[in-house]
Order: sequence, then C-alpha cells, then structure tokens
Amino acid sequence: MRIKKIFFYGVIVFVNYVLLELVAYGFFRLNFGDYDRQSMQVARINTIAQIQQGPVFSGEEKNAVPQDIRRKEVLHPYFGYVTDGKIRTDGCVGDSLPECYTRIKAATDKPFAKRSDDKLIIGIIGGSVAVGTINGVLPKNLYQTLLAKLPEYEGREVILHGLAAGGFRQPQQLMMLNYYYALGAEFDILINIDGFNDVVMPPSIYKNSGTHPSYPRSWVNRVANTVSKDLVDLMAERQNLQNAHSSKAALMSNPWFRNSPLSNLLWRLAQSNYNSQLSVINQAVETVGQQVSDHRDFDYQAMGPDYDFTTWEDLYQYAIDMWATSSHLMYASAKANNAKYVHFLQPNQYIEGSKPIMSEHEREVALIAAHKGGYGNLYRKIYPLLQKKIPWLEQRGVEFHDLSYLYKDVEEIIYRDNCCHVNVLGNYMMVEKIVETIHQSNIADAANSESAAANNESAAANNEND
Repeated sequence: MRIKKIFFYGVIVFVNYVLLELVAYGFFRLNFGDYDRQSMQVARINTIAQIQQGPVFSGEEKNAVPQDIRRKEVLHPYFGYVTDGKIRTDGCVGDSLPECYTRIKAATDKPFAKRSDDKLIIGIIGGSVAVGTINGVLPKNLYQTLLAKLPEYEGREVILHGLAAGGFRQPQQLMMLNYYYALGAEFDILINIDGFNDVVMPPSIYKNSGTHPSYPRSWVNRVANTVSKDLVDLMAERQNLQNAHSSKAALMSNPWFRNSPLSNLLWRLAQSNYNSQLSVINQAVETVGQQVSDHRDFDYQAMGPDYDFTTWEDLYQYAIDMWATSSHLMYASAKANNAKYVHFLQPNQYIEGSKPIMSEHEREVALIAAHKGGYGNLYRKIYPLLQKKIPWLEQRGVEFHDLSYLYKDVEEIIYRDNCCHVNVLGNYMMVEKIVETIHQSNIADAANSESAAANNESAAANNEND
C-alpha cells in the first residue's frame, strides 16, 4: 500500500513537473521567440568567462593565456591612461615577453619595425570596438590574413600594432599617434575606428563632474588624492552583482538544468535584469566624481580648463568639432610620415535603420532604455551633428567611411551589449569590410596616379612642341 502511495505521489509530481516545463516553454516562445538551448548555454559560458577574466587586451594576444590575464589601468603622461603592460601571467615559465607578460602597446615594448618593400606595417587606433576587431574575431590575426591576400600586398609580411584601448576617444588617438611617431614608429596604413565614445562621453563627463570634455574617461577619479566613497560603493556593488550572476550561470550550466525550459526561462529573465543593472552601475562608475570646490582654478589637474557652455547643444557641437579636428590632424601627421590614413565610423545600433532585424534577445540586450542605463537618446541626439561634420573631413583630404549600416541586412545576432560592442560575427564583418575598403581605395589611388602621370607626360610633350 505504501509503495502505491509513493508511486501515486511520484506520478503527480512528475506530471506537475512536465506541465510546469511545458508552461515555461510556451511562455519562453511567446516572449523571446526561438528556444535555442545551445545558444543559451554558450551565453552562460561566455558570461562566466567574461566576469571571471575581466576585459582583456594584449598586444601579443596570440601568445597570451587569456585566463591568466587581468587588466589594470594606469596613468600615462600623454594618453591619459593605458592598460598596465607588465602584468606577469600566472604559471608562466621563463622570462620571454610574449609568453610571460600582457602587453597593451606592442610598439613600445619591442623595437619598432621599419618600413621596407617586404613589410606592411598597420596601426589600429580607437576604443574598445577597435580592440574587438583585433581580439574579438575568429580566426585570430584576421587583419594580417586578409591584407596578405590582397594582390597589392602579395608577398609582404603584415605587422599589426594594436594601439586601441577601451574608453579611448579623441584627442587620445591623436596624442597617441604623435607620441609613437616621436619614438620613431613607422606605419604604412593607419586605421582609426571610432565615433561612439566621442559622442556619448564628453557630455556625460561634463554633466557629472564638471570635467572638461577633452579630458579622458573618469579623469577626476584617476587623479583624485582620496578615493570617493561613492566610487568604492559602486565598485563593490558591481563586483557583488557579477559574482552572483556568475554563480547563477554556473548553476544553470549544470546538466540537470541546462536542458530544462523552466531553468532556461529563469536564466533569460535573470540575464535581462543583470544587463540592465550592470549598465546603470557601469555608467555611474564612469561618471561619478564631484568638484572639490567651487573654484575650478584649484582643481585644474582633475577638471581641466574652464569652459562655460551656454546650452547642451554648444557642448555637443564642441565635442564633434574636437573629434573632427583630431582626425584631420591625424591625417596630416600620417601624410607627413608617408602613411595612408583611413577613418571608419563604427556601427551603432541606435541609428535608425542600422539594424532593423533584431531578435527579441538582441533587442533586449542592445536597446536598453535611457532610465536603465541606455545610451540611445544621447546618441540619436548628437549623431546628426557628427554626420554634418563628415563633409568637412572629406574636403580636407581625410578618407572617411561610414560603417553605420554595415549590419542593416543581417538577421543573426550582432550586438552583445547596449553600448556598441559586437560579437564574433560582427567583428569579422567589420574587419572584412575595412580590408575590402582599403583594397578599393588602393585601386582608386593607383588609377589617380596613372591619370596624373599621363597628364604630366602630355603636358611635358606640349611644352616640348612649343
């Protein structure tokens, strides 16, 4: 009799469990579309890796051990800040630089390559999106592979210097380029990929701390004599949030849970909530900081020169003018040093029509509302000013290419956060487009050179006849 009761209750529990799973599956499909267990498991694994490893950038990424790398930003006298280039990786054997140390600036850590007919020296400059085109694609060394296949570079060794870092914006790229030239660097091609940080950071920095819009991200906190309690609290809150979410991801990755519709539904809801909370905290971390006194003269180191913007529109225009002027000066510096400078405006999901086809999951991750930490309202407001400045750059000789609509026909998921960062597919497409653009530019340059040579010959012949 007791066995029958146990069996009966067991059947009831099983039926209710199946019913609950079916309801969860239906709710998932209704709210999130396709139910893809594999993609959710991959997302969990990536989440755990990203939280545990932290953001990574290494000039020698192909030789580094990602799980052993930790990023620490330190002050730099010309760029504002860089990632510490001398963090020894755990368990490293020997003292060889590529194997034992992370490097953010390969060019400063080893002798500069000099231009020659058998080399092609490339510099990639910009913020974290530019970093992603170097380290966020598969296979590795994609720039080198694709450039080496172009007929105009056949047989040349492609040497790539990754000079980008998270949060960089103008005039940091300009300062960086001139610094490297001062140290004796030589480049054949300089690729600048930017646009998002230049739009959203200056007004945020000025609004939250009064810091001059040209100063680097979080500058008040970087040079403060004391650590802000608010900053410490925010960092602790972010760490607690990340630890808790990493634990959830690990639990949901367990074989008992990862195939369960109910478990995956709970994961999706938790992931959405995590993205929103993390975005709010990250923006607060970047902008926290207050003036030490009402007299900014005493706070010049932290806040920079006075500048009274009459309206927010004045500040927006100031930021865009600074971005364009810096790019023009980079072009002039590159030209003076016989390098080809190509400026790319990075894609962004907040531009109307830039990626109209988005799954519910991508929309949920990429388009967070402003009150939850999203950037959309600010970007949409300032982007038209940036567009108006493009002809100004082109008239001054800058080769400019707008990648805003690179993903307009892509159905697959591209964006992986509400800022501007893209996944492996997105980075792969960006690198392919950049390399193809350079190829077409080279063809046009060759045609123009031939035309100019022909005109010179014709002019010389006419002079002889005269």
